[in-house]
Amino acid sequence: MNPACLPSFDCKYVLFGHTKAINSIKFSSDGSKLLSGADDALLIVWDVVNGSEDQKISVVFNGPISAVIWAPTSEICATNAFAFCTADGTLFTYKRLQNHYDYVFSTPAHEGPIDDMAFDSTFSRLATVGSGCVKIWELNKDCKRRKCFLDSHEVYVALPEEIGYQVSPWMMRWSQQLLTHIGYSIVTSDGHSLVVTNLKDGIDMYSMPPGQPLRSFKHNISRNVSLTIASALNGSVIIVGSDDGYARVYDSKMGIMTSILQHGNAGSLVQIVDVSLHFENIVLLLIATKALSIGKSCILATGSSDADDIKIKIWAMRVVSFAS
Repeated sequence: MNPACLPSFDCKYVLFGHTKAINSIKFSSDGSKLLSGADDALLIVWDVVNGSEDQKISVVFNGPISAVIWAPTSEICATNAFAFCTADGTLFTYKRLQNHYDYVFSTPAHEGPIDDMAFDSTFSRLATVGSGCVKIWELNKDCKRRKCFLDSHEVYVALPEEIGYQVSPWMMRWSQQLLTHIGYSIVTSDGHSLVVTNLKDGIDMYSMPPGQPLRSFKHNISRNVSLTIASALNGSVIIVGSDDGYARVYDSKMGIMTSILQHGNAGSLVQIVDVSLHFENIVLLLIATKALSIGKSCILATGSSDADDIKIKIWAMRVVSFAS
């Protein structure tokens, strides 16, 4: 058998700035910046290339920051605007002016904490999930106008079922009851699979839309908490957090674990992960020359959700050959 090149990761930076549990981290699409939001009501913009803090924004009157997302208003700049949400259900947007980000607007979005966010750059639409419903927000290019965009004027509950929607026109595309609990889920970066943390013994992968289970990746779970998942390299790599101080990297095609990344102390909660894909000209700034032979690579961020071990780690990918 020919050797198989499987990805592994080296820690490039350790970032300190938050004082309480980190709830959300998101790379910009070009991988140059990272957003983080935490229970200390702080949003921090990080420079990934230099491993430094760019800007810190405090919203103490709104409570913990529950979700963050980049929401660029320019096709040529992936980092010119972002949005975040707080525990009281408020949605904030900021836009870059010269060398810093300025407040644009805030609005009550949900009655309780917002669990997650997504942004569609093609139509400048922002999705928020909270209080058992999905809302779509339409932003114009200068980020000064916003409206709730939901063509049917109805609210759909997304749990305990996994539901797929089409935005224009608004309609449900599929609905599927899964066999396990759903802690967190993503569609892989190739769009072919749904990956779910099952809150019991690991993560499960399904065809898309969900049909027969494809495979499961087992790891010990001591605390019944939601662990985020990330997908990289055209869906071939799956990354998940843990409650034992490590993040785990799986090869989704071969069905094996390729790396265990020690983020924090044994028993600490590594609940937050995110990943960014890069072409070779950007990878030059981030990883060793050895990995450039594959032409495309990725970087990974892990964040702590334990009060005693608060930090973010940035990991750069390398390639290790294994005989199969």
